[in-house]
Amino acid sequence: MSLSKVLAIILVPLLLQVGILAYLVTLQKEAEMELESANRARGISDAINKISSDGVDIIASFSGDPDALKNFSMNDPVYRQFKDKLTEDHNELERLARGDEKVLALAKSARVDATKVLNDLISIKDSSERAGDSERVFQKKKWKAIRASLAGVLREELAYAGKEAKARYQRSPEKQAELRQKTETGLIAMAIFDLFFAALVGWIFTKTITNRLLRISDNAVRLASNAPLHPPEGGIKEIAQLDQDFHRMARELQIAAKKERAVLVNARDLICALDENGRIVSVNPASLRLLDMPEDVLVGRYLVDLVLSEDTARMLDYLSSLKTSNEVPDLEVAMRTAGGEIIYSLWSAQWSAEELSYFVVIHDLSERRRAEDLRREVMAMVTHDLRTPLMTIGNILDFFNRGLYGTFEDKGKDFLRSATRNIDRMTSLITDLLDIEKINSGTVKLELDVVPVADCFTAVKEMNEVSAGGKKISLNFNDAHCVVMADEERLIRVVQNLVSNAIKFSPPNTAISVSAAAKVGVVEIAVADQGPGIAPDKVALVFDRYRQVGTDAKESTMGSGLGLAICKSIVELHGGQISVESELGKGSTFTFTLPNADDVE
Repeated sequence: MSLSKVLAIILVPLLLQVGILAYLVTLQKEAEMELESANRARGISDAINKISSDGVDIIASFSGDPDALKNFSMNDPVYRQFKDKLTEDHNELERLARGDEKVLALAKSARVDATKVLNDLISIKDSSERAGDSERVFQKKKWKAIRASLAGVLREELAYAGKEAKARYQRSPEKQAELRQKTETGLIAMAIFDLFFAALVGWIFTKTITNRLLRISDNAVRLASNAPLHPPEGGIKEIAQLDQDFHRMARELQIAAKKERAVLVNARDLICALDENGRIVSVNPASLRLLDMPEDVLVGRYLVDLVLSEDTARMLDYLSSLKTSNEVPDLEVAMRTAGGEIIYSLWSAQWSAEELSYFVVIHDLSERRRAEDLRREVMAMVTHDLRTPLMTIGNILDFFNRGLYGTFEDKGKDFLRSATRNIDRMTSLITDLLDIEKINSGTVKLELDVVPVADCFTAVKEMNEVSAGGKKISLNFNDAHCVVMADEERLIRVVQNLVSNAIKFSPPNTAISVSAAAKVGVVEIAVADQGPGIAPDKVALVFDRYRQVGTDAKESTMGSGLGLAICKSIVELHGGQISVESELGKGSTFTFTLPNADDVE
């Protein structure tokens, strides 16, 4: 609805209301004027009646008894009383008759006649004091004059005016009742009009707003069914703004839906929705690449039918657990394609209680599985086809070094020692590779026992005394008589790797300190050297595989880069942590923790 229509609906009845109110105000003023006129008519009637009554009283007081005039004078109280009463009566009548020229003229004429009557009475009184026939004739003439003047005072026109005023006063209640009736009728008409207009306006606005809201509701249905929307609404600002916002939201949703569809269509992972029973409701085109099945073939099938029988129970348990927990780890299952090929997949799923549906993302692990199989084959090859010949060559070189098959000159002995060192390095590298592979594959089984740290320190000291003495490095082992819950062989391996690293990077004539201290629930073992230290930007890299951060290029090539990575893995297998603190030019301190056997039940 446009603004002009809204204004028309409001202004037209408003003008009618103003007209009705003006009519009611006019009736009210007319009623007030009628009341005022009635009161004035009543006063005029009363004043005329009073003048007539007072005039009759004057004549009655003196005309029957001529001797009553003997003591009558202008200063006589009776005279003053009559004069004041007549004056007061005429003043009141003239005041009330100011709006009526006719009555006012009669009132003034009556005042003149009343004054003449009083003057004639004074003349009769003066004449009565003189005796004689001529005076009696004079008095008779005066009495005739008084009666004539009294007729003027009580003239018929004034009496008629009084009657007319009295009649008007008597008609006033009817007139006022008529005006009140008109006022009440006007108020009732205005109330009825207000009710009708309010109902009409309410119906118009409700109809208008309802229609627009129904269009917006229909737009929501159209949006859900992907149908074209109605054109944007105009009219009432709020509803128009709401409809415009809805259209804007619809456009954004359509854009987002297109992007989402593009992601689903181009995703390499299979993305599907399942109903509560595990039946496929929708699936993306990746199903053709992963399972060799198009979308229309998969929709309606149970996903469990595509899983190998040995993984079916795990898959059903996985879906069931999703309904009770949001922290369910991803699931690896084997599936069968349309051609019968077995593929390995990783499932990541969520359960929606609102939609009673599962949403599953299936990632193909087949390539990774093949890579892992290839790696295991390589490791098996390294173990069997490389390690065994190296051990044989090492034994032969050992025979030569001991002179069992002849002697060599000094140059030959140097070659033998170099060959032996390289064989030892190759053997150590193969051992490290095998160990890291076992740890990563989860096949390492720890043989936990209560291990005195002092026994571990003694073994490591014996293994490194020769190499440390060759560089004139002193080894200081400080034992706090601690015991740990650990695999003794692997604990020695960790300490040995840390000490041998310290010897390798420490300059001659320095010291290496190895200590143990009991903490709350753990034993903290530290290996500190006085070597060149580690640059701050490389501290976080020292435990990465195949990463060496030595400052000397020659020293950096002396190891496999797996020693510290193996230490970290072994410590974490025990539930401990390992870290390093280092400063360039001031050495490094490697620290790791293991469970304190005194605190383990």
